[in-house]
Amino acid sequence: MARGVKMGCTLWVVTLVVLALITTSPTNAVIQCNDAIGRIIECRPFVTGEATTPSAECCAGAKDLDKIAAASQPDRQAICECFKSAAQSLPVNIAKARELPDLCDLNSGITIDPDIDCSQRSSKEIAIGINLEETVIGE
Repeated sequence: MARGVKMGCTLWVVTLVVLALITTSPTNAVIQCNDAIGRIIECRPFVTGEATTPSAECCAGAKDLDKIAAASQPDRQAICECFKSAAQSLPVNIAKARELPDLCDLNSGITIDPDIDCSQRSSKEIAIGINLEETVIGE
């Protein structure tokens, strides 16, 4: 009988450990590009110039990515590189894409831009770079 109780306790502990491993996300997780694009796929009509404003679904997905980017530098850089690549290879209206952060109230500074430097250290530096670029271009 004691052996059955001990075995039951061991099985219980093993089950808890497995559940903890399954539900715990890695601390250095980096979002995959397909996942990032999938979250903003609803923005396609806006960033290609087919729509005049981004949809609510577009902004919801963009805000989700914005939170991920703000919480993790590796994720921020992965999202930035993904969007940079997408802007270089897809028919993106860059002027419209640069409006997306303001129209969706995003704070991480990531935009869909083929010329952005994703190696910058913080989302604040990216936002400052974008604002400086807009100031120079707007003059």
